[in-house]
Amino acid sequence: MGISSKVNRLPVRLCLVSQSRLCNLSKIPGKPFSEALALSREVEEVVFLCYNEEGKYLSKRINTNLYVYTVPFRMKGSLLRTLVDMVRNLLFMSIFAAKITRKHRINMIRAENIILGGIPVIMSRLFQTARFAIWLAGSEDRVIRIRYGGGFLSKITLTLFRCIRKYILSRAEFVVTVSDSCLAGLSRSEKKDIIHTPNFVDLESFTPSINTQRNNPFVFLYVGRLEHEKGVVELLSALRRIKSEKRFILKFTGWGTLQGEVECAANEDSRIVMLGKLPHSDLPSVYQDADMLVLPSLTEGMPAVVLEAMASGIPVLATRVGQVPDVVSNGEHGLLVDSGSPEQLADAMIWAIENQTEIDKMKTSVRRKVVDLSGGYLELHKGIYRDLFGL
Repeated sequence: MGISSKVNRLPVRLCLVSQSRLCNLSKIPGKPFSEALALSREVEEVVFLCYNEEGKYLSKRINTNLYVYTVPFRMKGSLLRTLVDMVRNLLFMSIFAAKITRKHRINMIRAENIILGGIPVIMSRLFQTARFAIWLAGSEDRVIRIRYGGGFLSKITLTLFRCIRKYILSRAEFVVTVSDSCLAGLSRSEKKDIIHTPNFVDLESFTPSINTQRNNPFVFLYVGRLEHEKGVVELLSALRRIKSEKRFILKFTGWGTLQGEVECAANEDSRIVMLGKLPHSDLPSVYQDADMLVLPSLTEGMPAVVLEAMASGIPVLATRVGQVPDVVSNGEHGLLVDSGSPEQLADAMIWAIENQTEIDKMKTSVRRKVVDLSGGYLELHKGIYRDLFGL
């Protein structure tokens, strides 16, 4: 790193508390870490703090001013068991966050979403005084309803969550959101100091392939957590509806509570390829090898995988949720279907296979759309910190 680069960095020591869950630090997936890496070139220091699904505290220095730490995370089973595990997870993260912010002399913390990020940061503020902001990517209310239904315990959990959200947002310096639908779900008293932002995408890493040959068979790609709210069950159901169609493969990369179901389906269906949990550095080539991203989510904000795919020159088959329709124009950047509809997913996949000339036309416009949306992300966020610290 040259001297001029160091001089031009903002005097901000930033801690990003993410809901990401890692297994080891040789494979760090996801947009949050990619953003942390980009921000480490713009500010004095960045600490990326997240969870570890193997119950371990891990740490790694990535470069001269980017550090990664993980804290133990375990959560499975019923809603009641999940709540008990959640309390333990948040306690571990709160204690560790206070320790790390003191060690690295952090003056700005940005927590990702309310539960896994916001709660431990608020608790850790009993022991440190760094400024605090919250990032809202989507509706956690809806995730709770999708995963646990509308039972009595689920309703109590939702009520408790809304009280916690109100408390956290009232104490944040500002709130960053990528989703109008997320903002619409907040009460009037919660809507203060809201900053709308595009989602981050690394436009230097995610680029179109120089290979213009079509894949045979056609390659669909799913990237993300394997959870109910991501529409994984509906996607597997769509595949069963077109069981006789052999002109495509569907690659899954990700992890989550439905991983076993996806692996079982892959064992029974040769069209399904399970890539597993990949480091973020592997994803550019994975996108480039695909013809179309499939994102069948039941709820979203502005998913980073959509932007990464489009930056890679790949059209998107997605559901009409969150900000997705604002980015993906049906027929121009991809195909949109209703959420929760395996029938529409199956029909759209068949259409894509049979109309590859139209898919090729979409590939010429998708990257331009993302550059227009997210090209100014870093300058926008540097401006936020300049204003906050009077720089």
